[in-house]
Amino acid sequence: MIDNLRLTTDRNTEQDWLKTNLARFTGMLQGQRDLTTVGRMLLSELAPLVNAQQGVIYQMETEESAGMVMLSTFAGDGNDSHLADSASETLDRSIELSLEDNADHLIAAIDAALGRLEAGTYGQCERCSQPIAEERLEALPWATKCIECKRLEERG
Repeated sequence: MIDNLRLTTDRNTEQDWLKTNLARFTGMLQGQRDLTTVGRMLLSELAPLVNAQQGVIYQMETEESAGMVMLSTFAGDGNDSHLADSASETLDRSIELSLEDNADHLIAAIDAALGRLEAGTYGQCERCSQPIAEERLEALPWATKCIECKRLEERG
C-alpha cells in the first residue's frame, strides 16, 4: 500500500512538472516564427531543466526526402554559468527578433493607414463601415476597426 501511494505521488509530481513546464514553454514560444530561434530557446531552457549536457534539434527538409537540417545545438561542459550565458544570449536574441517583428508589423500597419488616407477610407471601420472614434485614432492612428468591432474580433 505504501509503495502504491509512493508511486501515485511520484506520478502526480511528474505530471505537475510536465504541465508546468509545458505551459511555460508554450508561453515563451508564443508568437515565435523563426524555427532556429525556437530551437535555440527550447534547448537553452530544456537542457538545464533535464540536466542534459548535449542537445540537438533537427528539421526534416521535406516529407519526401530523408535529409535533415540542424536547427540548433547545445553542448554544456557541466559549468552552470555556461548554461546561464547560453540562456541569456538566447533570450536577448529572442527579444531582439520580437522587437524587429513588432517594428515590421507597425511599419506595415502605418503604410496601410497611409494608403487608406489616400483612398479616402481612413477612420472608417473595415468591418461595419462606421466611423472609428477620434480618441481611438489618436491612440492608434493605424486602427482599422472601431472599438466594438475590435472587441468582437478579440472575443472570437
